[in-house]
Amino acid sequence: MFADDLLLFSRGDQQSVMVLLRSFATFSADSGLQMNKQKFNIYFSGVQRQIKDYIISISGCVEGQLPFKYLGVPITAGKLGKVDCQVLIEKIVERIRSFGARKISYAGRVVLVKSVLTSLFTYWANIFLIPKGVLREIDSLCRNYLRDGTDIYMRSPLVSWEQVCSPHNEGGLGIRYSFDWNRATVGKLVWWLYCKPDSLWVKWVHQIYMKGGSWANHSPKAHMSGNWKAICKVRDLFQSGYTDGKWLAGNDGYTVASGYEWLRPKRQQVGWARLIWKSWELSKHKFLAWLMLKNALNVKAKLFKYGICADEVCCICHTDQETITHVFQNCRYAILVMEGVCEWLHIPVPTVNGIIWVGRRKWSPLMKSICLAALMAVYYSLWQQRNKSRLEGVLARPSVIIQQIQTCNRYRLAKCEVSTSNDVAWIASLC
Repeated sequence: MFADDLLLFSRGDQQSVMVLLRSFATFSADSGLQMNKQKFNIYFSGVQRQIKDYIISISGCVEGQLPFKYLGVPITAGKLGKVDCQVLIEKIVERIRSFGARKISYAGRVVLVKSVLTSLFTYWANIFLIPKGVLREIDSLCRNYLRDGTDIYMRSPLVSWEQVCSPHNEGGLGIRYSFDWNRATVGKLVWWLYCKPDSLWVKWVHQIYMKGGSWANHSPKAHMSGNWKAICKVRDLFQSGYTDGKWLAGNDGYTVASGYEWLRPKRQQVGWARLIWKSWELSKHKFLAWLMLKNALNVKAKLFKYGICADEVCCICHTDQETITHVFQNCRYAILVMEGVCEWLHIPVPTVNGIIWVGRRKWSPLMKSICLAALMAVYYSLWQQRNKSRLEGVLARPSVIIQQIQTCNRYRLAKCEVSTSNDVAWIASLC
């Protein structure tokens, strides 16, 4: 293999070396560019000492030692090990500690996990089949950061990682599950072997490993490399998805996203997902609503059950048991806030969870969006006041909370594009 600054030979012989060096000479004669031997290293794997000395003597380059790092990833003669991936773990930990994480909300952490932390892993996943132990550690770091804003495990997660990695329509946050994503990226190599016969790498694989045989029926031999055996295992995972070499019997070909969708475990879809994630509300309000609907908030009834809290009485009314239903629906404080906001919106007070209740109304899309945004703001404010009451012993008057929600939503109402006369009249009454 030839790259910008290295030569790598594996079980080579003199004839193949001469062909390669002649190619370099031809390229130099045609382009006028010369190889700088001082910047080149030669790496060997499984090559006899006699052949090794011969290659070094005719090339004039220096022998390098395996393993080494190239383009940010480790190059080894054998299968990638956990020690080789330590640099990836260190990069993720370093990035987490650079975020100033505790100043970022849960919703902000979700964005950083999706856009930053998983991108570090994805670069490696496109090249290697990463060991399971490393993938578990990557998932653990992302889970710890999402829960507490740190790379260290401090508390049990509010929602299991398997559920978090589900798509939005299945009640998750849409974060990639590293184990399945890694195999989906390697699945692209499987597709190349099916559908890209003109690729230089595919031709090399057929020459060295398959010897002209069928890729679909190929069985790796014991002496073949660990990476090749790993690719064959991934092929077996996707085998039922191919028909006559076509992925999912289509003409568009394989994509990593379609492979990931094929591999990941499926969950039952939830109807409330579109009401949360497609609403106008702030991301932090959406995230709180998601935790509420997942029954994942640490109310006192839950903490008391596990011996973490001394009692299970509501922090606000100090009369009834503090459950999720009580905090957001039955508490006298919650009733006053909800009644005030619903009176402003000219809608009845929901008798069940307001998000699901609005989703069932036969209202215009605009009215539904505005009501959902207002009700999610109510739930966020109620949880915020509950925490202040418990930790600081302070509580804002319901009228103050209602005024804040009205002010926030009136600003958005001014930018609405209204299409029906009923919506025009309704929005005018709110402003």
